[in-house]
Amino acid sequence: MPGSVLVPVTRATGLGPLPQLLEERAGWQALRKSFAAEKIPLAVVDDKDVLLPLEAMMGLFERAALAAGERTFGLHTRRAPARETRPEHKNILYLTIITQDREPLNKQYLYEN
Repeated sequence: MPGSVLVPVTRATGLGPLPQLLEERAGWQALRKSFAAEKIPLAVVDDKDVLLPLEAMMGLFERAALAAGERTFGLHTRRAPARETRPEHKNILYLTIITQDREPLNKQYLYEN
């Protein structure tokens, strides 16, 4: 679509235990500030099915690493137990396209591992 912007998105399940680990290692204020800086509502902690811009999630991981003072902070989120991803959400790439009139057009693509 001419004039459209492609916005890659992902599910909040990708955060894994990041919120809990960040709060444990850097405190509530660091958690709140990191989410606010990336314009991610803290409500996603309780609703992991929410779609988030991929760039914002990547920024959140970077901010969490800085706040916790651990360059490899993101790696720790994969070692900690997290909620299981629902089977119907595996192997799906979610994209949101923002059209010229600012209306989001959501697309889902199945892919093979």
